[in-house]
Amino acid sequence: MTFRDAGEGDLAFLLDGLADNRAIEGHPSPSITDADRAQYAARIDAGTVRMLEVDEEAAAFLSYELDREILYVPPPFLWIDLVYVRPSRRGRGLGRVLYEEAARIARARGATRVVADVFEENAGSRAFHERVGFRPLYTILAREL
Repeated sequence: MTFRDAGEGDLAFLLDGLADNRAIEGHPSPSITDADRAQYAARIDAGTVRMLEVDEEAAAFLSYELDREILYVPPPFLWIDLVYVRPSRRGRGLGRVLYEEAARIARARGATRVVADVFEENAGSRAFHERVGFRPLYTILAREL
């Protein structure tokens, strides 16, 4: 296993991961837009996407931000925008490895915590986050009208 910064050639994999994540979370529109392409291309350019390779294949990635503002979360922290593991590589501890990389980056940049949001529909993600030490900060509720 090796980490590297994402490059232009990784954009399709990032967008596939984004679409898969949206489908898992029951997003009303899991389709990838031009804005998504631009956003993830900008993340690649900014150096805020780390690729995890296994057997010389892109197996997973971590997309993060360090300057995000979130209600009731005082800085400094590393915000996990998206973590994705290729379906054929799931269940092998790669998610945990990605979160260890997030913690390493956070410490190196002076952040005191790692923060991620988890949709209620994604029970597997919530269980994973709890297993690796995450605890809820607050809950946002919605009511359909």
